[in-house]
Amino acid sequence: SVSLQFDSEGRISITDKLLKHAKIKSSMLFVGQGKTFQIWEPSNYEKVKVTAKRKANIHRASLKWEQKFNK
Repeated sequence: SVSLQFDSEGRISITDKLLKHAKIKSSMLFVGQGKTFQIWEPSNYEKVKVTAKRKANIHRASLKWEQKFNK
């Protein structure tokens, strides 16, 4: 996790160290995480997304659903 600084026009600069860590060469993908976001190299994110969906489908039956009704 890194706090990024904004320039006067609202842009951020990503350090070479972060780009190398994320294996970003020419394009990047911003993935919303509620109040935060992650920056991914697009093909690496696709691999993670596919794996996460597969795991979610396998464990779907064990999820507990809670219904709340306003009275």
